[in-house]
Amino acid sequence: MKVVIIDDEQVSLFLIQQRLIHDGVATEKNVLSFQSAKEALTSLVQHDKDFPDIILLDLNMPEMDGWKFLKELAAYEPKITGQCRIFILTTSLDVLDEDRAKGHSMVAGFFHKPLSSEDIKKIVSTKP
Repeated sequence: MKVVIIDDEQVSLFLIQQRLIHDGVATEKNVLSFQSAKEALTSLVQHDKDFPDIILLDLNMPEMDGWKFLKELAAYEPKITGQCRIFILTTSLDVLDEDRAKGHSMVAGFFHKPLSSEDIKKIVSTKP
């Protein structure tokens, strides 16, 4: 399973990657991490025929936040649908963020950091 993690915090990237590996969801080779949503978007668009199975997206990031990332990625929604699932990972306790995520057509789920093994099971079991 190919997974892309987008989070501006290096520690969060490390912890999420280790959780995915520990839970047997991915190998180090199959996890690609970005500290910049803008860099992630550029990479995904350049390889638009090979979207990952899962994108784990932080909301609160400098330069380009998770919402702007989703807005920019919307042009590729037809290619993503059925192939790639996007999950929001955040420390935000704002109920509006969760409501907004639930109403977004490209978002498959909303989770608070840090991810637990139970969260990983839910992510993996969510159908594209």
